[in-house]
Amino acid sequence: KYADIIQKTAVTHAYKISNITDNAGNLAAEHEFEFLLPTEKPVVEITSPEGSDVLNGKILDVDFRVKLAEYSDIENVSVTFGGLSYDLKNNADNFRNFTTCSDDDTYRCSTFHSDELDAGLENKALSIEVLVTDVWENRGLDLVEDIRFDNTAPVIGDVITVTDQPDDKVRFTFVEMKDDVSGLARVKYTVRALGFEEEKTENMTYFELSKDQLLGRDQITVEVIATDAVDNQSSE
Repeated sequence: KYADIIQKTAVTHAYKISNITDNAGNLAAEHEFEFLLPTEKPVVEITSPEGSDVLNGKILDVDFRVKLAEYSDIENVSVTFGGLSYDLKNNADNFRNFTTCSDDDTYRCSTFHSDELDAGLENKALSIEVLVTDVWENRGLDLVEDIRFDNTAPVIGDVITVTDQPDDKVRFTFVEMKDDVSGLARVKYTVRALGFEEEKTENMTYFELSKDQLLGRDQITVEVIATDAVDNQSSE
């Protein structure tokens, strides 16, 4: 290894080659040279996830890429988040083999794949750091912040308010409907007895029917399917 011939405490790395002879016994002149150690840090880019992303699942996947200086190579890679740490030397199975990036052949691409995450990390703001150390002990890193996991289905609730609206409409509002982590993405309302079906992506906590549709009915049965931004789903 380079560390076997380079002194860590030295400012310069000067060497001299001497006592070299050819097959005829002729002695070559001494040759002095100096090692110039690369100082350029690896360029590290996390391509997925992005800051403030909300994810669904029990595994963290981190796509990243690395650009190295000339005459350098990767010595180790570490990924830290939520008080956990993995590195390429000790957790090789958690890293996909590096390949040349398809969009830029000056970069090497890989993916980190965590073990199953503890349930206690759900809905906690996580910072993910990827640190790359090259063979010259230069270090480069990238960081994404405020990553959250949402594995909880939306709340629909059973509290409903009924209010009159303009144009002879009646509004049915699900007061407790919410999703506190990734947020509601769509809600589908179905009243089979009326042949009514509506999927909403805005103002999702209520639906409206005309008074004519409700004429002569004391009650209706409503089917509700609520889906959040990472596809967790609940129904009532």
